[in-house]
Amino acid sequence: MDVLEVRPEDVADYIGVDLRDANRFMVIDLVDTAVDLINAYVGARIPAVPSSVLTLATKQLCSELYARRNAPSGIAQWTPDGQPVRLARDPMTSVKPLLQPYRSLGRVG
Repeated sequence: MDVLEVRPEDVADYIGVDLRDANRFMVIDLVDTAVDLINAYVGARIPAVPSSVLTLATKQLCSELYARRNAPSGIAQWTPDGQPVRLARDPMTSVKPLLQPYRSLGRVG
């Protein structure tokens, strides 16, 4: 997947970020990181993944990575009764089900 397939403007709209000033570079970094993580997860079968799935997975992963910026120690927010709501440890948790059908099953022998 090429970074150019997912534009920073599209990601910024998806996560609700204004692209002025330093935010543009932050969003570009998010896209680069998301693409690297998705490529590492899917591997050589990346061409088999439809572009619509790659686009959604990239936006979703960028959103997850962006949310981590404001979640010290993985705590995203607190419930009314004071219990912490934690982010998943693996930022790929929400994206893996989208990409799983396109991964290789492995080799025998």
